[in-house]
Amino acid sequence: MWWLVACRPVVPDPPVVVPVATGETAALPPTPTGHTGATVAHTGRPPPPDLATALAARCPDPTPWEPLFPGLDLHRVTLPQGPACNDGSAPTVYVRAATDPAHAADWVLMAQGGSHCADHEDCAARWCGEGTYDAAHMSTAWDRATRAGTGIQARTPANPFAGWNQAFLRYCSSDQWVGRADAVFEEEPAYAIPFRGHDILLADLDALLGGVRSDDGDEALPPLSAASTVVWSGTSSGAWGMAQHAALARERLPDARVLVVLDAIGSPAPEVLDAAQADAIAQDVRQRWDDVAVWDPWVDERCLGDHAADPWRCSDTEVLLRAYVADDLVLHADLRDPVALSHTAWLGDTDAYAAAMEGTLRLHAALRPSASYHGSACADHGVLDANRLFRTLTVVDGVASGAALSLQDEVLTGLAGGRSLAIDIPSGTGSACPMAAR
Repeated sequence: MWWLVACRPVVPDPPVVVPVATGETAALPPTPTGHTGATVAHTGRPPPPDLATALAARCPDPTPWEPLFPGLDLHRVTLPQGPACNDGSAPTVYVRAATDPAHAADWVLMAQGGSHCADHEDCAARWCGEGTYDAAHMSTAWDRATRAGTGIQARTPANPFAGWNQAFLRYCSSDQWVGRADAVFEEEPAYAIPFRGHDILLADLDALLGGVRSDDGDEALPPLSAASTVVWSGTSSGAWGMAQHAALARERLPDARVLVVLDAIGSPAPEVLDAAQADAIAQDVRQRWDDVAVWDPWVDERCLGDHAADPWRCSDTEVLLRAYVADDLVLHADLRDPVALSHTAWLGDTDAYAAAMEGTLRLHAALRPSASYHGSACADHGVLDANRLFRTLTVVDGVASGAALSLQDEVLTGLAGGRSLAIDIPSGTGSACPMAAR
């Protein structure tokens, strides 16, 4: 579900949007399948400026607080042409070539998360850093030549993936990696904004498939097309994007073993809710699908084929994770995730949400006997990209007690062809929760 991978709700009233005009008159775009959001022609006026220009009076210096974790582990690759970030800047990927000869053909691809926006005010506030996020998730203009690798991408002896080829996919489109549209928000000050997350992800993948060299020339990676093993992963909004594109990744990497690792994603299953709660979730998913019509969101094509009459169902994580992400999967969710909790007032208190999520993970485990599930109760949002959490946040399964497992343990088990379950109970007695050290 969209709202469980975002830190702030989308403003409920959808904006009036038009395509970015390239002349005095722009034709109406086709309404995305399943959407009914209003569009208007932008005629008789010059096209509006980009968001940075339009919002200069509101925030003349949108410099991010901390664009990326500083460090020397991963080196920037700037995509030369193609889809643009929200401010028109070029997308980037941060890479490190394999250092362990035994893993020269093994890769970790991780998509960055970071909420989203879908209307004039929410995107303006995001750009100006007036909430949880800032311009670092809308632009690559401030990207350093290098950054630190964290969690599964950390360059440390404690990380078994340190010697693999690594690619960190920068998130700069504010659309959970599924947008395909260039839009204009007509409210004053009007501005143009691309939502091109889907296109950026494909451009990233195309570049990596052919082999890349970092901008500074220090890192040269072999073609991803020759990969033997690929961990296709993401956290929060990044997990949502990678889940929607998991089948596509397997199509583009037919000779590789692709393990999908999703972190901080999930929503309560209707089977663990009462009828009113299940109906509330369905209505919420549909409304939010309409709210993000401005993105022209791309969803898994098989799901869209199965739900052509109701494409909004493909934006529900329950639908997606049950049927359209293969069983070669490791999923982590926290039963007390504060981001998810901030959107579940209708469900009740923290304990009620935790119980619903425990039941959901166990239901999924029963339905998908090859997939692995890691359900902690540490009130964390995101483990895969956090150094200590990835390695040392452990869970003992609350039903079938066994060894305490970290998310790292579950990923390694999945790569070895096994399956592991470590799902806590709502009280959290099975979780060991270290402080995050990124």
